[in-house]
Amino acid sequence: MVTKCHRNFIINRNVKGSAIANSNIAFVKYWGKADPHLFIPTRSSLSMTVDKLNTHTTVEFSKHYGKDIAYINGILQNGKPLLKIIRHLDNLRKYANTILKAKVVSNNNFPKGAGLASSASGFAALTVAGCAALGLELDEKELSILSRKGSGSSSRSIKGGYVHWFSGKRSEESYAHQLYDENYFDLRDVVAIVKPEEKKVSSRSGMAMSMETCPFYDSFVKMSSINIKKIKEGLAEKDFKKIGETIEFESFLLHSVMMTTKPPLVYWSPTTVRIINEIQSWREEGIEAYKTIDAGPNVHVITLPEYVREVEKRLNQIEGVINTIHNRPGGDTKAVSKHLF
Repeated sequence: MVTKCHRNFIINRNVKGSAIANSNIAFVKYWGKADPHLFIPTRSSLSMTVDKLNTHTTVEFSKHYGKDIAYINGILQNGKPLLKIIRHLDNLRKYANTILKAKVVSNNNFPKGAGLASSASGFAALTVAGCAALGLELDEKELSILSRKGSGSSSRSIKGGYVHWFSGKRSEESYAHQLYDENYFDLRDVVAIVKPEEKKVSSRSGMAMSMETCPFYDSFVKMSSINIKKIKEGLAEKDFKKIGETIEFESFLLHSVMMTTKPPLVYWSPTTVRIINEIQSWREEGIEAYKTIDAGPNVHVITLPEYVREVEKRLNQIEGVINTIHNRPGGDTKAVSKHLF
């Protein structure tokens, strides 16, 4: 149940909360909003929360703030990035029945806006930190729905492990549900960083462009239920080959939609293509590894523990790879006592 704070309680003192959230890698992709205001997606998706890509956020609501202010990685936010944060603070204020302005400080330990789902961990952390500050007690479903209103993919980062986000027709039907926790199946995600800079076309803008101009978009939407079924079967059976083949197919499907958008959305770099080709040849040698790529050039290589060391070694030998990040399945977004200010 949601516990709403009373406005008089909040106005009489400063309230602060902090949280740490993990990012996630989509096995079945989210790309497009049926409702752009409520962030209801056109297709359901499925992801694995990862443990090494995270965001630590502190939120303070106070009568001493004349306006909302936000810092991400030490940089004061303005323009569209700040408006996105304010919009989500408004969602929190509506729940808590307060008009207090807030200060937000958020730190990512990985590149922002580079196809590594920084908005997923960012808004999941903001949601849970905001709820902690305001004394809101929300269950898993409610947190997921609230977080979704800030960033769609963040609904999946509320929970750890393997998570299914239902598209739904109405807001209360569009939420993420944990299929298995982080201890269920020890898959590994080795991320090859090839370009840490923020991409030129944001995911939000790219999604809208694809929905409007890609001739295959409707087919892309219909494929989600088929691919989710395959991955759920693979997870239930712990059949890595079935999971990996579907993950890789989904990634190619997503980027075929992007590349047939007008104008084309080509997020890959030459190094991205080199990695794709290398992974296919590794499988011929018996190394079980499959790639998936979100809206960016950086490549997630999904593999099993026994192949991690070799995958990391080979990725770091490819020209253009800056570094690698080795992820295990990550846990839930959690409120923490360590504040950033």
